[in-house]
Amino acid sequence: MALRDRLELYRQLEDHRKRPLIVYVTSPRPGAEGMMGGDVVPEFLDQLGAVPPVHKDVDLLVVSMGGDPTVAWRVMTLLRERFETIAMLVPQAAFSAATLIALGADVIVMHPHGNLGPTDPQIRTERKDPKTGKSEGVQFGAEDVSGLLQMAREDVGLTDQEHLRVIFENLCQEVGHVAIGFAGRAVGLSMSLGEKLLRMHMDGPEEERKIHLIVEALYKKFFVHGYPIGRKEAKGIGLNVAEPEPRTEELMWRIWQDIEADMQAREPFHPFREIENSPAGPLVFAPVPQANVPAGLQVNIQIPVVQVPPVPFSNIHGVLESPRLASHYTVTGKILAVRTPDLQIKVNVVATTQGWNRVAVPAV
Repeated sequence: MALRDRLELYRQLEDHRKRPLIVYVTSPRPGAEGMMGGDVVPEFLDQLGAVPPVHKDVDLLVVSMGGDPTVAWRVMTLLRERFETIAMLVPQAAFSAATLIALGADVIVMHPHGNLGPTDPQIRTERKDPKTGKSEGVQFGAEDVSGLLQMAREDVGLTDQEHLRVIFENLCQEVGHVAIGFAGRAVGLSMSLGEKLLRMHMDGPEEERKIHLIVEALYKKFFVHGYPIGRKEAKGIGLNVAEPEPRTEELMWRIWQDIEADMQAREPFHPFREIENSPAGPLVFAPVPQANVPAGLQVNIQIPVVQVPPVPFSNIHGVLESPRLASHYTVTGKILAVRTPDLQIKVNVVATTQGWNRVAVPAV
């Protein structure tokens, strides 16, 4: 299917649920992943401006592995300024920051295949190897810091404060003191955003206690950041989760399947495969000539130089669509490849353009 066919699905879902629909998806394609970023906000503003003022309710369909948590707050506050009630449709994965968006919705309509995820922050930083001096990427969960100290106390049995101090100091040296400080602030941000988003539609003393339990559960209960929280568990921690009736369920899934196909989400982006399937493939992967030279015989070998054309590529990292407007975050560029005399193939992927671009919405 193409965008034209997908727009028809959008219109069918809007007609069925009697409210406008906005679809926000970031790519889960291995090697071409997309993440929620602040650059989507202007595109959201355009989408909101395109909805006729008569509408007071909205559906937001989201599939994303997460990203910047402040984007969740920005998106939901914009929606709250414009609409009275918000339903978030989850046909597949809405993890991390996408789960934060769901917390701000009045109801979360989850497909049987849909999942939310924990909201514990993930920290990515750079550190220098003390031996080589080279920088390397480090990633850890904010909860890993307290988890390490808890294990040292409860499982290993360390009670001496000096021993715990040494463990903490070694951790700081491993990932960096600033990164540990950032992790602490990220924890506060994540929990604060979760509470504020839930308060958008939950009010009263009893609800306040429920808010605290939901936020704490999403932060601590599931132990690993990629844990998939299905409908039953989401209801169990207190979220307002609804099961879609058959027609909504069908359209939610068909929309996701079409976007998944456009993003090639099931086929990892691998530069070598792109080269192999291009005109450059026969040059890079050509048979290797060999010669049997008798011992003691000197032979002058001419090494041919082969020009390998660059291989263009284009990947969709995100879509923000409705029957009214469509924008895609696309990364385009070229793959440069060369086979060296020792038969190694060196590849360099160069992105020449990236960003959100408006896609023409076909008239129906």
